[in-house]
Amino acid sequence: MARADPQGGFAAQRPRSRSPLLRFAVIFVIVIVVVLLAVSALAPAAPPASCPAAPAPCSVPPKPPGSGSGAGGGSSQSGNAAAELVVGTAWSSSQFGFSFHYDPQTWDVAEDDPDLLQLKSPSDPDADREDWVIVEGASSSSETPDQLIQARVASLQQSVPDLAADSGSYYQVKGPEIGDVPGIAAVYVGTLDDTDGTPVAPVRYSIVAATQGNLTVAITVRTLDPDSIADHGPPALTWHMLSRQLVDAILEDFRWPAG
Repeated sequence: MARADPQGGFAAQRPRSRSPLLRFAVIFVIVIVVVLLAVSALAPAAPPASCPAAPAPCSVPPKPPGSGSGAGGGSSQSGNAAAELVVGTAWSSSQFGFSFHYDPQTWDVAEDDPDLLQLKSPSDPDADREDWVIVEGASSSSETPDQLIQARVASLQQSVPDLAADSGSYYQVKGPEIGDVPGIAAVYVGTLDDTDGTPVAPVRYSIVAATQGNLTVAITVRTLDPDSIADHGPPALTWHMLSRQLVDAILEDFRWPAG
């Protein structure tokens, strides 16, 4: 009997040993392809573009009242002013050209003059507080900030004979500014008298004044029963602090005339 050739037998088995490996590789590739196709089919579609194709704009920017709109409609304002949103009722001095906005739900007009606007708080249904703010202007050639404050104090003393500077620190004004112009500030306290001299209530005034160019401006805030806690919290504030907080919006919005 012929002896079997071990090398020949090993050679004959080699093709059979590679065949299962090849089949496994083919099956593995097919599985990978199927998985990739399934993932691709189940993937969510890309969201549509939020903006139309150029040159159409993505959105229409807000415009201040009276700036004009519509295709081909020009605006009388430009730059940052064109995109500025205004809040509240606008007022400007016909004599000096300064302007600002005030909240008509917070203030009623009590006096409107070319150089001055007085706003009073709407009457409280439970108690008529009669708090107010006066914004007034004067020529800087005739009135410095300190002189305009003293002129207002002299006017106030007609109904508050004991009016005096408040020496306490609680109500002192820190960093007084009107618009973006630094100024000075003073706080006064006294007792408001009726027309017949009868004392009505404690009263406190905070006054801020500043000068820019040919214009001096003073803003005066009056509050009755100033140290009582206001019923508009939280947070808990005295009536005078609440009044000053409401006037802050006017101080920040104040516009000095150009030039």
